[in-house]
Amino acid sequence: MREDSPYYEQSLEVMRNSLLFKNLEEDFLKETLSWFELKHLKKGTVIDSEETLNWMYMPISGRVKASQVNSYTGKEYIILLLSAGDIFDVIALLEKREHIVILEAIDNVDNVDNVDNVDILRVNADAARVWLDEHPQFNKNFLPYLGKRMRYLEENATDLALSDTTTRLSKLILRNIDEVESSKTNNHTVSLIDDLSNDIMAKMIGSVRAVVNRSIQILKSDEILETSRKDKRVKNLKELIQRCEDTPFNKIAKK
Repeated sequence: MREDSPYYEQSLEVMRNSLLFKNLEEDFLKETLSWFELKHLKKGTVIDSEETLNWMYMPISGRVKASQVNSYTGKEYIILLLSAGDIFDVIALLEKREHIVILEAIDNVDNVDNVDNVDILRVNADAARVWLDEHPQFNKNFLPYLGKRMRYLEENATDLALSDTTTRLSKLILRNIDEVESSKTNNHTVSLIDDLSNDIMAKMIGSVRAVVNRSIQILKSDEILETSRKDKRVKNLKELIQRCEDTPFNKIAKK
């Protein structure tokens, strides 16, 4: 990306706040950004697995889902929801093999050109591999980022096997609370997922819309969650945490 791009400062700020690039030297960030090119994706635009083999992607505005779809049934499971500062595809980056996952833009976001797009940076995957090989400061951040992704996937797999839908939904909400204050005050926002449809959230936790609908009503009746047409807010964080901890598996483990 050129320094005279209207997206340059926004992109640089996203990198500064990204777990992958946070606290790295400014000169390195600017050098790295010069390797990226900007793409504008309309809502519903799909990036297939062949492209993610050759390119590493990082959103700077809007959200992109990474999912797998059963070609026979059409059933979809959303593996990750990517937002500003996240990267994809880590697996293809490390293995240099095609990873069968589909990326899809799910937002219409007003950008600096006043056009509804998801703005995403991409860089040649071979260039990103050079950063891993030749820049210890980048590699030092990459390992914790990779660990965070592995932990998230492990927790999701465990939840699918051991937890009911309401617990899985509760954990999804808890993971996406914007700020968990030590005082555990009420009315916490979940901006990354607050406007997602129940159908999309169902695909994130391995369920279906009707079951998620019922789970949301349970959380609302227990005064843990409140919702409006395009907004979700946690009313009682303490009870939400308790709901996530009081799973049948945890109860057995405590005995």
